[in-house]
Amino acid sequence: MSAPQNLSSAHKLLRLSTADNVLVATTQVEAGLASINGGGVIEVISPVTLGHKIAARPITRGEKIIKYGVPWHVVRVGARVEFMCTPERPRNGGEAAQVIHRPIDEALHRYLLNRGVIVTPFHNMMLICPATTEAHVSQLVDGLDRCLAELMG
Repeated sequence: MSAPQNLSSAHKLLRLSTADNVLVATTQVEAGLASINGGGVIEVISPVTLGHKIAARPITRGEKIIKYGVPWHVVRVGARVEFMCTPERPRNGGEAAQVIHRPIDEALHRYLLNRGVIVTPFHNMMLICPATTEAHVSQLVDGLDRCLAELMG
């Protein structure tokens, strides 16, 4: 069986774990059909930059994002954003305190701090101000991604 005509061998998407619902671009991926490591293709609706993620399938509002086989979520309240490495979003401070994994949090904080990203020392919160740029956000996201890649190794 031959590949579809508009499938480019340069269009590569990486599924890091079979449990993942997102794929990572291993090169600049243009709109069209793109190959996935391990087989299969997916239709890419708009260009995806090297290293960025796209959904491997439709992800519904409130559904967990899974990369490296690890569920996580991000919560934003006004100018405050916080990430937690837990499958379920805590409903209050008491639940949040129960799911904080001190060794993991310390590893994340030190990893990020050594790369110029500071998050609050007692949980994973950042305050976003009008001067925050896309580059600042990318530095945080890239740092988290690299840290998880090394930890899940």
